[in-house]
Amino acid sequence: MTGVWTPLDQHLEQFLRESKVINVTKKDRRSAVGKLMSWMRQPVLQKLTRRQAGAYITHLTDTGISSVTVNGIISNLASYQKYLVKRGLAKENVWSGQHLPTKGAKQERIPWETEEIMRMIQNAPTRLLLDLVLFGTLTASTCAMSTQRRQLASGMSPSILNSLMPSVSASGVRAVTTTSFMRLLRKKRTEARR
Repeated sequence: MTGVWTPLDQHLEQFLRESKVINVTKKDRRSAVGKLMSWMRQPVLQKLTRRQAGAYITHLTDTGISSVTVNGIISNLASYQKYLVKRGLAKENVWSGQHLPTKGAKQERIPWETEEIMRMIQNAPTRLLLDLVLFGTLTASTCAMSTQRRQLASGMSPSILNSLMPSVSASGVRAVTTTSFMRLLRKKRTEARR
């Protein structure tokens, strides 16, 4: 097969048709391949090597693109290359293992202390701010409800919700549901506007 060159995007549309992804992802994948082809001197499949993939990643980072965005581009190119390998059109996925480390470690979320939330509730300068603090606290509490039930069932100390309102008892039965309280809060706020 010497002398037969395959344009890099020759199988792209077939790959996108067979992909079970949303249109935005298809657009991103098409864009990633297009940008790679614009960068390559000879945008043919046979010229795409691991070394060239690394050089392209360096080019992207040198232009000031964030590592998160570069990783997204790499992921899109890797998906296409994986398809080509699976179809026997490429020997290896040159993008495999090429992801960049993201800058900085993820910061650990520190939960609010019960005393901090109680201070916000007690010292809210306006009724609107008080309602917003209550609404935010209860929204977060709703998300944590199933975890809290497991904590109570396993004998762990109950989370912040029990100190704000008795919605979950030790037996796992709700005395006051968070959503009903939020409905009352919303009703009170909308009636205040009239």
